[in-house]
Amino acid sequence: MQGVPLPVVSDSVSVVIAMDEESGSFRTSLESILNQTHKATELLVISDQSEVQPQLLKQHGNVKLIKSRSNNVASAFNSAIGFSTGEYIAFIDVHDVWPAEKLSQQVEALRSNPEVALCYTEFENVVAQERSHETFENKSLEDFFDIKTSTLENSYTSVFRSKIKDRDLAALVFVEQECIPISTVMISRKSLPYTGLFDPLLEHAATCDMWIKILRRFDAAKVSCSVVCSSEKASPSLDESSFDHTEIYSKYVQFGVASDNRELVAYATKLLGKSSSHIERCHQPS
Repeated sequence: MQGVPLPVVSDSVSVVIAMDEESGSFRTSLESILNQTHKATELLVISDQSEVQPQLLKQHGNVKLIKSRSNNVASAFNSAIGFSTGEYIAFIDVHDVWPAEKLSQQVEALRSNPEVALCYTEFENVVAQERSHETFENKSLEDFFDIKTSTLENSYTSVFRSKIKDRDLAALVFVEQECIPISTVMISRKSLPYTGLFDPLLEHAATCDMWIKILRRFDAAKVSCSVVCSSEKASPSLDESSFDHTEIYSKYVQFGVASDNRELVAYATKLLGKSSSHIERCHQPS
């Protein structure tokens, strides 16, 4: 079941980067943004440090400083999205590094596939090793999605389109089976009126919940370039708590009950009983 097609009017990209008190690798992350073959239209820096903006303006002409007085990640990202203007929005954790072709590959994937609203990349975690994607409860991506992969020279793009009408269940299966750190993600702005923003009521896993909300209406794509996560220390985007989906499982049990979706309720309930499963797949100490 194909997702909703989105019109494309430009290839502008807003980049959201969150600072913290120990952003020692900020220079490396910033360089990886500035060295993109597809240049970002603007940088939106989430920080409570006003001196950050002059430092950035020397290297990028369009910087917006988003003051964050809250430790709520979802609220901070929502504020940044509210000030952004790009057709596409990419996120990067201050401790992570992008390969030079990251934005160009993702923009091309989104422009070529108007039903795709979420594009992510491979990633290399230098602090924890990503495990292979095991199936759980005999549900695999191939059971729920048509996966079409195109190759060009040394790169590939895989597009995931739901096979079933129940996109709620398919979306939960997708995010449960895949590991998608926020630094690998680009989303389409035009999907947001359909999905809403990050859920500030979730203490953990607000990002993964956002990917589910997008996939309930739209398709996903994965490109072959690889983001380096945790270049200096354990990245919040790869922190174990960010892969704790307990809140998401509980949310979709309630949603399934309200919508009388028994299969969704059954799957989310089983996941609650295996709440460490996703953490073990995506966050394995080296």
